[in-house]
Amino acid sequence: MRKRAGEDFHAQRRAQITEAAQARFAQSGFHGASMVELGQQSGLSAGQLYRYFASKEALIDAVVRLVARQWYSLLTEKLTALEDFAARPATPGGEAVAGMVWSGRHSG
Repeated sequence: MRKRAGEDFHAQRRAQITEAAQARFAQSGFHGASMVELGQQSGLSAGQLYRYFASKEALIDAVVRLVARQWYSLLTEKLTALEDFAARPATPGGEAVAGMVWSGRHSG
């Protein structure tokens, strides 16, 4: 069953607010950013934020979850690339190069 247009709008607006709050929290910290500033960052009034989040703490929770998903995605991507690299066949002298990289003896 397809979501109603209102539900899509609600989800999009929550994402807009969460992303704006992430940027403001990065600048001012969780406790340094007021709801007025968070509203300005997202292009809404502070009162409108409360239509989408019950409290500042609920907004902080949404931002923390967003950042956790971003980190999870980044780490998954990097670990997959590392696994792909490790699965490649060894080249002559490759063990020596890998040993230098892992021990920090490479130049550069």
